[in-house]
Amino acid sequence: MEALQNLNHIDQLAMATRSGNPAAGNQLWSIMRRYCAGAARQARAMGVPREDAEQFIGLAVTIALHSWDPAQGHFAPWSYWKLRGELSVFRGRKEVDTVPLEDWDQGDPDASPVTEDVAVDWSPERVGAVMRGLPDDLAEWVHLRYGEELTIAAAAERLGMTARRGQRMEVRLETAVHGILGKTR
Repeated sequence: MEALQNLNHIDQLAMATRSGNPAAGNQLWSIMRRYCAGAARQARAMGVPREDAEQFIGLAVTIALHSWDPAQGHFAPWSYWKLRGELSVFRGRKEVDTVPLEDWDQGDPDASPVTEDVAVDWSPERVGAVMRGLPDDLAEWVHLRYGEELTIAAAAERLGMTARRGQRMEVRLETAVHGILGKTR
C-alpha cells in the first residue's frame, strides 16, 4: 500500500513538473535519482562514467515527462524503462547479468562495480533454454513484444490486459529470465 502511495506521489510531482512547478521538478529529480539508482549502477558496470550515468537518468526522466501518459501506468516505472532503453546502446551483443556491487553500494562512489566478466552468452541454444523455461504466458509475451515488435500497451491490449498489467509482465519477464540464467550457467 505504501509503495502505491509513493508511486501516486511521484505521479503528482510529474504532473506538477509538467505544469511548470520548479519546486516539484527538483523534488521529482531527487526521487527519480534514487528510484533509478539500480539502472545507474548497471550503467557503471557497463563502463559508463558516473557523470554520464547521471545524465542518462536526467535524459530518461526528461523523455518520460514528455511521453508519459498517466493512463499507461505510473511515471516512475515508465521513466525506469526509458532509462533502460537509453542504456541499451552500451550493450552491443552482450547482455549484462548481475554484478557484485557491494563496494559501490556501501558508499564508495569511486569503487569499480565490476569484479568479473559479466557477459552472458546469447547463443541460439541459450535463447532456446531460456524460452523453454518461461511459463506459457511469458513466452507469448516475448513473441508479441520482440517477435512482432509491439509496444507494451499494444501487446497488453492484444492479450486483453491493461497497459499497467503489461508493465508488470515486463518486470515478470526480466525476473524469470534472470532466474533461468542463474540455473543454466
